[in-house]
This record gives sequence, C-alpha cells and structure tokens, in this order.
Amino acid sequence: MKAIFNTLILLVLISLFISCEKKDSVSDTSHSYLDESGFIKEGLIGYYPFNGDLKDYSGYAHNAMGSNPTFASDRNNHSAGAIHFNGISDFLIIPDFGNTLVHNEGTLIIWCKIETSNIANSQSESVVFSMVDSIRSSFLFSSRMGAFEYSFGNYPLLGGGSLLSGIDKEGFKLFALSFTDNSITLYDYANGVYQKETRSNPGYSFGFTGGRMDQDLYLGKSMIETFDSDAFDHFFTYFKGDIDDLLIYDRILTDDEIAYFFNPVKQ
Repeated sequence: MKAIFNTLILLVLISLFISCEKKDSVSDTSHSYLDESGFIKEGLIGYYPFNGDLKDYSGYAHNAMGSNPTFASDRNNHSAGAIHFNGISDFLIIPDFGNTLVHNEGTLIIWCKIETSNIANSQSESVVFSMVDSIRSSFLFSSRMGAFEYSFGNYPLLGGGSLLSGIDKEGFKLFALSFTDNSITLYDYANGVYQKETRSNPGYSFGFTGGRMDQDLYLGKSMIETFDSDAFDHFFTYFKGDIDDLLIYDRILTDDEIAYFFNPVKQ
C-alpha cells in the first residue's frame, strides 16, 4: 500500500509540474524577433511587439501612445501578444515619426488581423495606419472587404493601390512596404509567390517636405479627418482588429532582407 501511495504522490507531482510548464508557455512566452539570431537590426528605429505594452524595443524609446489599450492573442496564440482595436475609438500614435526618418526613406513591416465582423462593408476602408503632413501629403494602409490596400497622394486627390492578400498565420497577415520622397514599394505574398510593386510620382512627397517634424504615425485611424470634414472623410474608418508586430527601419531593406520576414520558418 505504501508503494502505491508513493506512486500516486509522484504522479500528482509530475502532473502539477507539466501543468505549470504549460501555463508558463501560454502566458509568459511571447514571440520576439529580437530573439532570432538572424534578425536584421541595422536601421531599426522602432520595434513594437505589443507583448502587453506599447514600448519600442528597438533601443530608441520611440514608444507608442494610447489610452487604456486592450491586448489579444497573437499569431502564435500567446495571450496579450497583440494590440486590439475596437473599430470605434481605439488608436495609437507614434510621435514625431517623420523626424526619426533621417534619410527620407524607410521600411515598415506589420502583422495585422481584421475582425470578421468588419469585412462586410464595401463602402468604407478601415485604416490600419496613416500619416499626413502639413501640406496634405498623405499615405494610408487600410482594409476593405477582407483584403488590404493603400492610398497616397495630396489630399483629397488620393490614388489607390492594388489589393493585397499577404501571408497568413492564424488570421494575421504579414505586409511590408518601403518608401522614399516620391515612391513607394509594397511587398506581398500571394498564391505561394513573393512579389513586389513600386509606384512613383514626383508630385507626391509622402509627408517628408511639408512640416516633417509634425508628422506622427497613427495606428488604427485616419489622419485625414484633421482636414475639412466632407463626405470623403467618412470613407476612412477606425480599424477593427489586431496588430501583432510592427517594425520600422530608417532605410529601404534589400529584397533578401524582406524575404527574411516572409520566410515561413521565421513567422
């Protein structure tokens, strides 16, 4: 009997140990690109994993700002590993975004997920992020009907971009874009093929020549509403969904560097 009792006690202890290990893996271990040996750090000026906070982990302390942020599970099913937006009033600001881009160029990489209740309205675009300067040079990355697209130009004359499908993991889509004073390149992954599209227009400054120090990066809302209100303004709505990782570089990444993020092994 004593041997049986001791065996039962041992089994209980082993069960408790396994339970604690499982709990730790779910609640305490979140993905971070900084933990990867091949992660690209050159030119990184903003890294927001949104693992329960709004901090910038690039080392530059360009922390995001927002009131009462809500967190959700990320693409790796870690709790509080992504930031949630309610589609009504939630948004974040990264202050002085334009001022940090010392070379007038940059690359943004983002994982985001649209809530299914927000994909039925074909008459509006849910803005993932946007930036606008004092001479109304604008750029918006938005979602509509379950797909993503971009708009840019001098408000209110905004030109649209191609619909983007992105690479998918647990409903989160991965996108990357790079930009200069007068061009923008979108990197996409559709039907198993990695591809990119570049658009240029010397008439567009993408926010670098007009009040650049005043240019903040907004996540979850459009900055166009800061201008005269008209019917066009209401076309862009608050984002409803989640953002996992956001990375900002002050240079244009090479194709090989972009491919690093689209590698399924690194997701």
